[in-house]
Amino acid sequence: MRKNRIAVVGSGVVGSILAAHLLRNKEEVILSDSLKRRLDRITEKGLSILDPTPFTHGPFTVEAKEACLSMREAARRGAETIFICVKAPAIQSLLAELRGICRGPRRVRVVSFQNGLDTEELLARAAGRENVLRAVVNYAGRLDPGGAVEITFFNKPNYIGALETAAIPYARTICGTLTRAGLDTEYSPKIKRQVWEKVILNSMLCPVSALTGMTMRQVMECAQTRELVMELAGEAIEVARRSGVCLPEKFLDFCVSYLTRAGDHKPSMLVDMETTGRTEIEFLNGKVCEYGAKNKAPVPFHRAVSALIKGLESRKRLR
Repeated sequence: MRKNRIAVVGSGVVGSILAAHLLRNKEEVILSDSLKRRLDRITEKGLSILDPTPFTHGPFTVEAKEACLSMREAARRGAETIFICVKAPAIQSLLAELRGICRGPRRVRVVSFQNGLDTEELLARAAGRENVLRAVVNYAGRLDPGGAVEITFFNKPNYIGALETAAIPYARTICGTLTRAGLDTEYSPKIKRQVWEKVILNSMLCPVSALTGMTMRQVMECAQTRELVMELAGEAIEVARRSGVCLPEKFLDFCVSYLTRAGDHKPSMLVDMETTGRTEIEFLNGKVCEYGAKNKAPVPFHRAVSALIKGLESRKRLR
Protein backbone atom coordinates (compact mmCIF):
# COMPACT_ATOMS: atom_id res chain seq x y z
CA MET A 1 0.00 0.00 0.00
CA ARG A 2 1.34 3.42 -0.97
CA LYS A 3 2.31 5.51 2.05
CA ASN A 4 1.22 9.07 2.73
CA ARG A 5 4.23 11.35 2.32
CA ILE A 6 4.41 13.66 5.33
CA ALA A 7 6.18 16.98 5.73
CA VAL A 8 7.02 18.22 9.23
CA VAL A 9 7.57 21.97 9.16
CA GLY A 10 9.69 23.07 12.12
CA SER A 11 12.54 21.08 13.66
CA GLY A 12 12.17 22.34 17.21
CA VAL A 13 11.03 20.19 20.12
CA VAL A 14 7.50 19.40 18.93
CA GLY A 15 8.45 18.85 15.29
CA SER A 16 11.51 16.75 16.11
CA ILE A 17 9.58 14.42 18.44
CA LEU A 18 6.85 14.05 15.82
CA ALA A 19 9.24 13.43 12.91
CA ALA A 20 11.40 10.98 14.88
CA HIS A 21 8.43 8.81 15.86
CA LEU A 22 7.05 8.80 12.33
CA LEU A 23 10.45 7.89 10.89
CA ARG A 24 10.91 5.10 13.42
CA ASN A 25 7.59 3.70 12.18
CA LYS A 26 8.93 3.75 8.60
CA GLU A 27 6.71 6.63 7.45
CA GLU A 28 7.95 8.77 4.56
CA VAL A 29 8.91 12.06 6.23
CA ILE A 30 10.35 15.26 4.79
CA LEU A 31 11.69 17.59 7.47
CA SER A 32 11.44 21.28 6.57
CA ASP A 33 12.99 24.22 8.40
CA SER A 34 14.59 27.54 7.52
CA LEU A 35 17.44 26.78 9.97
CA LYS A 36 20.00 25.15 7.70
CA ARG A 37 22.43 24.45 10.53
CA ARG A 38 19.81 22.45 12.45
CA LEU A 39 18.80 20.50 9.35
CA ASP A 40 22.41 19.76 8.44
CA ARG A 41 23.04 18.33 11.90
CA ILE A 42 19.91 16.17 11.73
CA THR A 43 20.68 14.78 8.27
CA GLU A 44 24.28 14.08 9.34
CA LYS A 45 23.70 12.57 12.79
CA GLY A 46 20.01 11.65 12.81
CA LEU A 47 17.16 12.61 15.12
CA SER A 48 17.79 11.49 18.71
CA ILE A 49 15.00 11.23 21.27
CA LEU A 50 15.85 10.97 24.96
CA ASP A 51 13.06 9.51 27.06
CA PRO A 52 14.28 8.80 30.59
CA THR A 53 10.92 8.04 32.19
CA PRO A 54 9.97 6.56 29.62
CA PHE A 55 6.87 8.39 28.36
CA THR A 56 6.95 6.67 24.99
CA HIS A 57 9.55 4.15 23.78
CA GLY A 58 12.89 5.95 23.97
CA PRO A 59 15.69 6.57 23.86
CA PHE A 60 16.24 6.08 20.14
CA THR A 61 17.90 7.64 17.11
CA VAL A 62 16.58 7.53 13.54
CA GLU A 63 18.03 8.61 10.22
CA ALA A 64 16.38 11.68 8.68
CA LYS A 65 17.88 12.01 5.25
CA GLU A 66 15.10 13.91 3.48
CA ALA A 67 15.16 17.56 4.48
CA CYS A 68 14.63 20.91 2.79
CA LEU A 69 14.61 24.61 3.62
CA SER A 70 11.08 25.45 2.46
CA MET A 71 7.56 24.09 2.65
CA ARG A 72 7.20 24.65 -1.08
CA GLU A 73 10.11 22.30 -1.73
CA ALA A 74 8.54 19.68 0.56
CA ALA A 75 5.33 19.91 -1.46
CA ARG A 76 7.30 19.65 -4.72
CA ARG A 77 8.76 16.40 -3.37
CA GLY A 78 5.27 15.00 -2.99
CA ALA A 79 4.20 15.81 0.59
CA GLU A 80 0.47 15.15 0.97
CA THR A 81 0.12 16.04 4.65
CA ILE A 82 1.96 18.99 6.19
CA PHE A 83 2.29 19.23 9.96
CA ILE A 84 2.90 22.86 10.89
CA CYS A 85 5.07 22.65 14.02
CA VAL A 86 6.51 26.17 14.11
CA LYS A 87 5.63 28.53 16.96
CA ALA A 88 2.27 30.26 16.51
CA PRO A 89 3.74 33.73 15.78
CA ALA A 90 5.65 32.25 12.82
CA ILE A 91 2.49 31.05 11.03
CA GLN A 92 1.95 34.40 9.33
CA SER A 93 5.24 34.06 7.44
CA LEU A 94 4.09 30.72 5.98
CA LEU A 95 0.68 31.74 4.65
CA ALA A 96 1.67 32.97 1.18
CA GLU A 97 3.70 29.82 0.58
CA LEU A 98 0.89 27.64 1.90
CA ARG A 99 -1.65 29.36 -0.32
CA GLY A 100 0.38 28.47 -3.39
CA ILE A 101 0.69 24.84 -2.29
CA CYS A 102 -2.91 24.14 -1.25
CA ARG A 103 -4.63 26.05 -4.03
CA GLY A 104 -2.75 24.05 -6.66
CA PRO A 105 -3.98 21.04 -8.69
CA ARG A 106 -2.82 18.43 -6.13
CA ARG A 107 -4.61 18.09 -2.79
CA VAL A 108 -2.43 18.82 0.23
CA ARG A 109 -3.77 18.78 3.78
CA VAL A 110 -2.40 20.75 6.72
CA VAL A 111 -2.36 19.96 10.44
CA SER A 112 -2.00 22.82 12.95
CA PHE A 113 0.35 21.55 15.67
CA GLN A 114 0.61 24.74 17.75
CA ASN A 115 -0.45 26.08 21.10
CA GLY A 116 -3.00 28.88 21.19
CA LEU A 117 -6.40 29.88 19.90
CA ASP A 118 -7.31 30.23 16.22
CA THR A 119 -4.06 29.00 14.68
CA GLU A 120 -6.14 26.69 12.48
CA GLU A 121 -8.24 29.64 11.32
CA LEU A 122 -5.13 31.44 10.08
CA LEU A 123 -4.06 28.34 8.17
CA ALA A 124 -7.58 27.84 6.78
CA ARG A 125 -7.54 31.27 5.15
CA ALA A 126 -4.60 30.14 3.06
CA ALA A 127 -5.27 26.43 2.62
CA GLY A 128 -9.07 26.25 2.71
CA ARG A 129 -11.07 24.95 5.67
CA GLU A 130 -11.64 21.59 4.02
CA ASN A 131 -7.87 21.00 3.97
CA VAL A 132 -7.04 21.93 7.59
CA LEU A 133 -7.00 19.77 10.73
CA ARG A 134 -6.40 21.04 14.26
CA ALA A 135 -4.35 19.16 16.85
CA VAL A 136 -3.99 19.50 20.59
CA VAL A 137 -0.49 18.31 21.37
CA ASN A 138 -0.06 16.91 24.87
CA TYR A 139 3.66 16.19 24.85
CA ALA A 140 6.59 18.51 25.49
CA GLY A 141 10.34 18.41 25.83
CA ARG A 142 13.57 20.32 25.64
CA LEU A 143 16.55 20.48 23.31
CA ASP A 144 19.67 18.83 24.66
CA PRO A 145 22.92 20.84 24.18
CA GLY A 146 24.05 18.13 21.79
CA GLY A 147 20.98 18.56 19.58
CA ALA A 148 18.89 15.64 20.87
CA VAL A 149 15.37 16.19 22.20
CA GLU A 150 14.39 15.01 25.67
CA ILE A 151 10.69 14.30 26.21
CA THR A 152 9.72 15.81 29.56
CA PHE A 153 6.10 14.70 29.59
CA PHE A 154 3.39 13.13 27.46
CA ASN A 155 -0.09 13.30 28.96
CA LYS A 156 -1.72 10.90 26.52
CA PRO A 157 -3.51 11.17 24.21
CA ASN A 158 -3.06 13.95 21.67
CA TYR A 159 -6.23 15.00 19.84
CA ILE A 160 -7.00 15.91 16.23
CA GLY A 161 -10.21 17.36 14.86
CA ALA A 162 -11.47 18.51 11.46
CA LEU A 163 -12.75 21.96 10.55
CA GLU A 164 -15.15 20.52 7.95
CA THR A 165 -17.18 17.29 8.05
CA ALA A 166 -15.68 16.06 4.78
CA ALA A 167 -12.23 15.99 6.39
CA ILE A 168 -13.22 13.73 9.31
CA PRO A 169 -12.14 10.45 7.64
CA TYR A 170 -8.72 11.93 6.88
CA ALA A 171 -8.41 13.19 10.47
CA ARG A 172 -9.10 9.66 11.72
CA THR A 173 -6.47 8.30 9.33
CA ILE A 174 -3.85 10.73 10.69
CA CYS A 175 -4.78 9.77 14.26
CA GLY A 176 -4.12 6.15 13.37
CA THR A 177 -0.77 6.99 11.80
CA LEU A 178 0.39 8.88 14.90
CA THR A 179 -0.85 6.22 17.30
CA ARG A 180 0.95 3.46 15.42
CA ALA A 181 4.09 5.60 15.63
CA GLY A 182 3.86 5.73 19.44
CA LEU A 183 2.26 9.17 19.81
CA ASP A 184 -1.21 8.05 20.92
CA THR A 185 -3.73 10.34 19.23
CA GLU A 186 -7.54 10.30 19.18
CA TYR A 187 -10.02 11.92 16.83
CA SER A 188 -12.10 14.54 18.61
CA PRO A 189 -15.45 15.93 17.43
CA LYS A 190 -15.03 18.65 20.09
CA ILE A 191 -11.58 19.91 19.21
CA LYS A 192 -12.50 23.56 19.87
CA ARG A 193 -13.29 22.71 23.47
CA GLN A 194 -10.02 20.84 23.89
CA VAL A 195 -8.10 23.75 22.36
CA TRP A 196 -9.70 26.05 24.93
CA GLU A 197 -8.87 23.64 27.75
CA LYS A 198 -5.20 23.68 26.84
CA VAL A 199 -5.18 27.45 26.29
CA ILE A 200 -6.61 27.94 29.77
CA LEU A 201 -3.93 25.70 31.27
CA ASN A 202 -1.16 27.51 29.38
CA SER A 203 -2.47 31.01 29.99
CA MET A 204 -2.79 30.31 33.74
CA LEU A 205 0.84 29.43 34.26
CA CYS A 206 3.10 30.15 31.27
CA PRO A 207 3.23 33.96 31.59
CA VAL A 208 3.76 33.76 35.36
CA SER A 209 6.69 31.42 34.80
CA ALA A 210 8.09 33.58 31.98
CA LEU A 211 7.85 36.73 34.11
CA THR A 212 9.44 35.21 37.21
CA GLY A 213 11.86 32.65 35.75
CA MET A 214 10.25 30.00 37.97
CA THR A 215 9.52 26.40 36.97
CA MET A 216 5.97 25.11 37.06
CA ARG A 217 6.50 23.50 40.47
CA GLN A 218 8.00 26.69 41.90
CA VAL A 219 5.09 28.80 40.62
CA MET A 220 2.52 26.49 42.17
CA GLU A 221 4.37 26.21 45.51
CA CYS A 222 4.71 29.96 46.04
CA ALA A 223 1.55 31.38 47.64
CA GLN A 224 1.70 34.70 45.77
CA THR A 225 2.29 33.30 42.29
CA ARG A 226 -0.24 30.51 42.87
CA GLU A 227 -2.83 33.17 43.73
CA LEU A 228 -2.07 34.93 40.43
CA VAL A 229 -2.46 31.62 38.59
CA MET A 230 -5.91 31.18 40.13
CA GLU A 231 -7.00 34.69 39.13
CA LEU A 232 -5.90 34.06 35.54
CA ALA A 233 -7.73 30.72 35.56
CA GLY A 234 -10.98 32.26 36.76
CA GLU A 235 -10.92 34.93 34.07
CA ALA A 236 -10.12 32.49 31.25
CA ILE A 237 -12.80 30.01 32.31
CA GLU A 238 -15.41 32.78 32.35
CA VAL A 239 -14.31 33.99 28.89
CA ALA A 240 -14.62 30.43 27.56
CA ARG A 241 -18.07 30.11 29.08
CA ARG A 242 -19.26 33.38 27.54
CA SER A 243 -17.78 32.26 24.21
CA GLY A 244 -20.07 29.22 24.21
CA VAL A 245 -17.47 26.66 25.27
CA CYS A 246 -18.86 23.92 27.52
CA LEU A 247 -16.01 22.94 29.83
CA PRO A 248 -16.07 19.72 31.89
CA GLU A 249 -17.44 19.81 35.41
CA LYS A 250 -14.76 20.71 37.98
CA PHE A 251 -12.40 21.81 35.21
CA LEU A 252 -10.64 24.27 37.52
CA ASP A 253 -9.87 21.45 39.98
CA PHE A 254 -8.40 19.45 37.11
CA CYS A 255 -6.21 22.40 36.05
CA VAL A 256 -4.85 22.94 39.55
CA SER A 257 -4.13 19.23 39.99
CA TYR A 258 -2.44 19.04 36.59
CA LEU A 259 -0.20 22.04 37.21
CA THR A 260 0.64 20.98 40.76
CA ARG A 261 1.95 17.63 39.45
CA ALA A 262 3.97 19.19 36.61
CA GLY A 263 7.30 19.22 38.46
CA ASP A 264 10.38 21.29 37.66
CA HIS A 265 9.48 21.79 34.02
CA LYS A 266 10.18 25.06 32.23
CA PRO A 267 7.14 25.86 30.08
CA SER A 268 7.89 26.88 26.51
CA MET A 269 7.10 30.54 27.16
CA LEU A 270 9.88 30.75 29.74
CA VAL A 271 12.29 28.98 27.37
CA ASP A 272 11.29 31.35 24.57
CA MET A 273 11.85 34.36 26.81
CA GLU A 274 15.30 33.08 27.78
CA THR A 275 16.30 32.41 24.17
CA THR A 276 14.58 34.20 21.28
CA GLY A 277 12.53 36.67 23.31
CA ARG A 278 9.52 35.93 21.08
CA THR A 279 6.64 34.18 22.83
CA GLU A 280 3.16 32.90 21.97
CA ILE A 281 1.49 35.40 24.34
CA GLU A 282 -0.73 36.85 21.59
CA PHE A 283 -2.24 33.41 20.91
CA LEU A 284 -2.72 32.60 24.61
CA ASN A 285 -3.48 35.44 27.04
CA GLY A 286 -3.82 37.88 24.15
CA LYS A 287 -6.59 35.75 22.65
CA VAL A 288 -8.28 35.46 26.05
CA CYS A 289 -8.30 39.27 26.11
CA GLU A 290 -9.68 39.41 22.56
CA TYR A 291 -12.51 36.99 23.30
CA GLY A 292 -13.12 38.70 26.64
CA ALA A 293 -13.67 42.05 24.92
CA LYS A 294 -15.93 40.43 22.32
CA ASN A 295 -18.08 38.79 25.02
CA LYS A 296 -17.96 41.56 27.63
CA ALA A 297 -15.95 39.52 30.14
CA PRO A 298 -13.46 41.57 32.20
CA VAL A 299 -9.89 40.20 32.06
CA PRO A 300 -7.64 42.63 34.00
CA PHE A 301 -5.13 39.95 35.02
CA HIS A 302 -4.74 38.66 31.47
CA ARG A 303 -4.29 42.21 30.19
CA ALA A 304 -1.64 42.87 32.82
CA VAL A 305 0.47 39.77 32.15
CA SER A 306 0.10 40.24 28.38
CA ALA A 307 1.43 43.80 28.66
CA LEU A 308 4.33 42.71 30.87
CA ILE A 309 5.35 39.90 28.52
CA LYS A 310 5.16 42.24 25.52
CA GLY A 311 7.34 44.68 27.43
CA LEU A 312 9.96 42.00 28.07
CA GLU A 313 9.84 40.96 24.42
CA SER A 314 10.43 44.56 23.39
CA ARG A 315 13.38 44.94 25.77
CA LYS A 316 14.93 41.72 24.45
CA ARG A 317 14.69 42.98 20.85
CA LEU A 318 16.40 46.26 21.78
CA ARG A 319 19.46 44.57 23.28
